[in-house]
Amino acid sequence: MSQFNKRQLENVFYMTVQNITFPSTQIGGAVGGRSAASAWLKDDTVLFKGKLKHILAFALMAFDVQSVAINELFELVPEREFLNVKNLTEAGVVEVIDLDPAQGEGIVLDDDMTFLTNISNNFRLGPTDVKNIIVEEKADPTNRALYRGSLINAIAYAFQVSETGGAIMYTLYDFALMNVGAGVSKGVDYVDIDGQLGPVELEKAHAQLANLILSAPLA
Repeated sequence: MSQFNKRQLENVFYMTVQNITFPSTQIGGAVGGRSAASAWLKDDTVLFKGKLKHILAFALMAFDVQSVAINELFELVPEREFLNVKNLTEAGVVEVIDLDPAQGEGIVLDDDMTFLTNISNNFRLGPTDVKNIIVEEKADPTNRALYRGSLINAIAYAFQVSETGGAIMYTLYDFALMNVGAGVSKGVDYVDIDGQLGPVELEKAHAQLANLILSAPLA
């Protein structure tokens, strides 16, 4: 995957999540998470709809990832292959929760999409491109961390809820990307973002989850 597939990110998918590990009031964590306008309980099976970019942000923010295991059982289906959803919803059998920020659920926000667009340079960069990543606290710009890793790791980290700040990382910190090279790296120690000294919020499985979603078939 050499670059972000903009067409794919803009395509609508349906996502079924079995035995969801969080209720609608704890999206992203009990502290600092979000609440949805629609209600569901922990362990429910929930049907979501949204563009792939909405699903990517939601999953990275909220799905329970431990070690290399993704606990949620989820399935992505392109909209045109999910022909029965109209009949199901009209019959009141299934409620579809729309992740599009314009629908007002409060799960995925316009700011999430702005951040995703900005950090991926309007989707011109590739998910596996390795960059120097500067993370600077908005409240105290002198507090910064320097990481090196793939763009998808930076995005996965940015959508995690901070262990100490009680909010999604990118809302607390500014993220900047720099090319890796002798000139910009000389005398500067950049920490491997998914290594042992990387941020505690990021696990390798977060990037694996992102890659799974980005590889969802269009048809």
